[in-house]
This record gives sequence, structure tokens and C-alpha cells, in this order.
Amino acid sequence: MRKFKRAAVLGATVLAFSGAAAGVSQAATEYNTETPGKIANDCYSDQTKREIGQGRAIVVDYCEQEDVPAGATPTMMVYWHYA
Repeated sequence: MRKFKRAAVLGATVLAFSGAAAGVSQAATEYNTETPGKIANDCYSDQTKREIGQGRAIVVDYCEQEDVPAGATPTMMVYWHYA
């Protein structure tokens, strides 16, 4: 019985710490920036990352783009966070 209690306490402790680590990793601040370009070509490009990050490493999570009228410059909303 004592071994079972020890295993249960150890399992609960490991589960608690792994849950806390997952919560911290999900709490990363996400930013968004509107920038010129098309999703197909520019969303994950190195140039976009350099322009947005301004010298700091960033990770692009995803991009959104609305329909653009003919003749207008296409822009996209880039959702990102610091690496």
C-alpha cells in the first residue's frame, strides 16, 4: 500500500509540473502587424520576419488577408511572437 501511495504522489507531482510548464508555454504574448504582401508569397518569408522583428528573431504563427480591390496594394495581417 505504501508503494502505491508513493507512486500516486509522484505521478500527481509530475502531472502538476508538466501542466504548469504547458501553461507557461501557452502564455507567450502574441502580436499582430499589418504589412504589405500576399499570403502565398510573403507570410513566412525571411524578409517579412526581418521587417517585423526589427533585428529580433520572431516566429510567424499565421496570416490573414481580405479581398483587395483591383489596383490596390495587397496587405496582410501577420500574427507572430518573439522566438
